[in-house]
Parts: sequence; C-alpha cells; structure tokens
Amino acid sequence: MNDPVLTLRWFLNCPEIDNLEFFGDEDCLGNPITGVNVIDNPEGVPWIKKNELVLTTGFIFYKDIALTKKLLKELHDVSCTALCIKIKRFYDTIPQFLIEEAARYRLPLIAVPFYHSYSDIMRVIFRELELRQLSNQAFVINETRKFCQLFTSNSGISSMLSMLSSYTDSIILITDYNDKSVYFHIPDSYANLLQTSSRVVIRPDKSKNAENGKEADSDKEASNTRRFWINKQIIPFAVFPIPSGRYYLCADINAAPLSDDIVSIITNCLPILSTELETIQVNQRRFSSTNHFAPFFSMLSDMRSKSSEEIRIVCNTYSFPYDCKRVCIAYEIQQTGSPERLMRTVYDKFSTALENSGQQYFLSFYNDYVIVFLFFQKSISNLEAVNQAQMTAEYLYQSLDESLRQWVRGGVSRSHSRLVTIGTAFEESLISINMQSHLNPQKAVASYLRQIPYHLLRNLNHHDLNKIYNDTIVRLVDYDQANGTCLVHTLRMYLENRMVIRETSRQLFIHRNTLADHLNLIKRILGTDLEAMDEIFSFYLGLCAYDLLRET
Repeated sequence: MNDPVLTLRWFLNCPEIDNLEFFGDEDCLGNPITGVNVIDNPEGVPWIKKNELVLTTGFIFYKDIALTKKLLKELHDVSCTALCIKIKRFYDTIPQFLIEEAARYRLPLIAVPFYHSYSDIMRVIFRELELRQLSNQAFVINETRKFCQLFTSNSGISSMLSMLSSYTDSIILITDYNDKSVYFHIPDSYANLLQTSSRVVIRPDKSKNAENGKEADSDKEASNTRRFWINKQIIPFAVFPIPSGRYYLCADINAAPLSDDIVSIITNCLPILSTELETIQVNQRRFSSTNHFAPFFSMLSDMRSKSSEEIRIVCNTYSFPYDCKRVCIAYEIQQTGSPERLMRTVYDKFSTALENSGQQYFLSFYNDYVIVFLFFQKSISNLEAVNQAQMTAEYLYQSLDESLRQWVRGGVSRSHSRLVTIGTAFEESLISINMQSHLNPQKAVASYLRQIPYHLLRNLNHHDLNKIYNDTIVRLVDYDQANGTCLVHTLRMYLENRMVIRETSRQLFIHRNTLADHLNLIKRILGTDLEAMDEIFSFYLGLCAYDLLRET
C-alpha cells in the first residue's frame, strides 16, 4: 500500500509540477495535503479547510505589508499545508519580508513558476488523492479478506487479535460490558510491560473512565476512549462495539491515534470477530454438556498450539491459579468396560480427602483420569513440593476402599511454575504412570522425579543404552542366568535401600549374614567394592538401562 497521506514532500518532487522553490523548515515537508484551494480575495480564508494547499498569484497582498501579515496568520490558524505563490506575475521572486513573516508562523511558502496553471496543479493533486484513496480501499478490502480467512480456517481468536495488532503494533483487547478483559494480544514491542511480572493483569481505570461521562458506560461508541491498567501502566484505548452486543474491541492509541484505514479495517472485521466469539461460546457449551472440564483438558493436551492469552483465559474460567508453583497428580482408572461410575466414586473420595487435608488444590476428571493439581508458595523448594505431593498422592490412594485400589494407578509430576508448563506437569504425571507399569506394576503411585534416570536414558539410542549396560552389570546378569540366582535383584534392593544391610535383608527376607555373603559375591563378579559414589551411580544407571532394554 502507498503512503496513505499525500505530503508536501511528494508535491515538491512531483515531476509534472517542476521547478518549485521551497521556503520553510524541513520538518514541514511531512505536512499532509488533503485538497487544493485558491485565494485571491482577503475574505476567502474562512473557506479554506485544514491541510489544504493554497494557491495564489499574490495580488491580494501585493505591496500591502499589513494585509500580508494578517493573511499569513489566518492561514496558519486554519492549518494551511503551504502557501504557493506564482512568480513572474506580481512578484519576480518571493520577497524576503514575506519569507521572514511566514517563518514566524512556520507556514511553508512555495514559489510556483508562472507557466503552471491552477487547473494543472489541481488536476495532478486530485488525481493522486483519488489513486491513493482507491489503493487504500483495495488494501482495506484485501486485509478484511485475510481476516475472514482466519475464521474459515479455524485459526482461532488469538490469531485474529494478532493480525489486528500487527497494523498498529499495539495492544488489542476484547472486553465484556463491565470492561473486564476476556481476550487480549500484546505485541513483542510491549515486552517492557512484562519485565516486572510473569503475568499480565488488565483492569479498567474506573476513575478516569467515569470522567468520560455517564453515557460512556452504557453506549461505548467507536469514538469513545477507555483507559486500562496493563500491569502498572495506564494505556488509553479506542472502543468499538462488537455486533453481538456482549463484547467490545479496544485498540491501544497510546502511541498514536488510529488512522482512517485502520478504523475501516477494524470496522469491517467486527462482524467476523463477533461470529468467532459466538462460535467459541457454542463450542464451550457443547463441551460442557458432556464434561465440565473438557475445555480445560483440551488446553492441557494441546498446550503447544495455544497462546499465553488463551491459556490464561481457560485458567481463569476454571479459577485455576496459574501463577502458583504446582505439582500434578494423575490417577488412571484401569478398569475395562464402563469405568465412569468407578471414576465418579474415586473423584468423590478424593474430593472429601482433599477438603480435609487443608491444601490448596484443583480437582478434575476427564476420560479415564482423575487429576489433582496441588499448589505451593514459590518460596517452597521444588523438591519439598514434590515430596509433599508424593505424600498427598499416597494419602489419596489410601483413602480409597480396598476394592477400588486394584483399578487405580497414580503418577506425580515434577514441580512447575511457568504458565506454559501446566500441560507439561499433566504430561509428566501420565508418563510416570506408563513408566511404572513397565518397571513395577504393583507400585500404586509413581514419581516422575524418582524415575529421572529412566527418562534420561530413554532419550539415548539403543547402541548407547546397550553400551551402558555392557559397561556395568552385564556380567552379573550373565551369572544369574547361568546359575539361577537373583544377584541383580539383590543389588537393586541394596542400592534402593541406601546400602543399609539391615533394611535390605528385611525386604529380601534373608539373614544379614546371608546378604553380606551375596554382596561379597556381587563385588567379586563386578570387580568393585561399591564404595565410590560415582561408581555406585554408574551401576544404578546400568540397572536402569537393563530395565529399559528388557522392554524392547
């Protein structure tokens, strides 16, 4: 699209109107031209409009200095773009006193050769204005078509707001009737708003908005402006009613007012935006008819395609405190057939247990899962949060009747704090359940953090995994297979029980002296005394690699 504003600079460089001479400040070259007028009568100034280029022969103030000063001031007062004086008629050149007087008012003067007629100048300028108007209209139509394509391609409300924001590189809000922000888009150029906080808090500046008049609250027309606090900064917005009557689009005008073209694009897009908002409402009602938590789990399952604004909106809908440190506990209902009744029973049991625990939580269910998010102060360490969550997970499992426990398996995520990792926590809890089903199906509640060695090793290729196994415990596995012993299991229990012989022997149901003999045999086979920490860790990784290799 061409520059939507025709300026004085364009006129001075126009090849059809040559040999023009400019007298004035360079910063006046950006003065807009919206039309052309002629003045040869001292009483003609009131008919001159703002930003018009004024043509004259100079006869009206020829040799009349007092009238010259009066007319120059009046032309300045009506925001005349520039005064063009034809030379070689009454003036051979523009007199110095005229240049100095115009400079007092920063009114540009242009000397126009006598052979350029008024009609030629007007024809060139009006033709260019018309061409630019047609070009701008084509631009508005094309951009409206692009916006419509976002709707037909199901790109989502976030993409729509991003496109609107791209025209002005400013903030776009959608608010409800009470000025509560429902959706928003903040461009990268406003990153300073997030420097002091990881979240965006938007609230209306009620005191200032009230000053706009009582009618502003009941009839937000496009000409209204509203002010909002974005974190700790107040920003004014132009308000456009969305046709549904329930929402308003607010465009940031802090840096500059909206141009006519941008207003036209926004106005054309409002019906499409209204349709998108109504579609969202319908979809949410459809989800809720089958499961109240469906939109929330839809977000968790597809976090990577969701913008931060969309995640916050869903979280706010469910009163999910996304700015807290959190650990996710997922319980899978593993009963075949119809687990719905069983899941509802588990959900009710957990609800009662959590209410009695005094912890801050978010309880939900979806498909075959009952999900619990536990929330912690950010001052609590990640490890402490996970340990508390692990105890709560065990407590919830024990709160179930014995007949229910056989169908329920749980998984605990790591600790997370960022908005975009809400789905990560959910995913980790499911991964830990799946991993535990391969490692120890009898264990009721697994921990992703305690399975970290397995998750790290799973990222290795088969060759590297096999190398770790061959470099550590392969000889012990071979001995067990050749002699029918269980030394690998003995080593595992010994390491998992912090190498405490008394506790290990109790869990293996063997005498301590027998365990000591088995450990000495293990050390001889492996060729180590199992005392150096790095060596112990290597053998534990070897055991983990062995478990993963047995899966494949």
